[in-house]
Amino acid sequence: MEAELLDDGSPERGEQALVNLFEEQYLGCFGPEMPFEAYIDQLCTQAGKKRWQVIHRAWIDRTYGYQLFNGTRRPSRDKVIQLAFGLELD
Repeated sequence: MEAELLDDGSPERGEQALVNLFEEQYLGCFGPEMPFEAYIDQLCTQAGKKRWQVIHRAWIDRTYGYQLFNGTRRPSRDKVIQLAFGLELD
């Protein structure tokens, strides 16, 4: 993995670098034709579950959970895993 360089030539460090890497490798795979919020909504429909049921089973704060489903927040890896448990995915 090659570190991104900032304008001053120093390597990007810390949380933002990890967020960028995560979004590129995990969230970026959904592409513009399938944003994450549309994907989890589709999974929710396929599983026959309502949003509140998934959020409750995932042990995610209600407000934060609805922000994930609306696309106003981007989930961390841990939240994606929690959503998978909430959706009862294999």
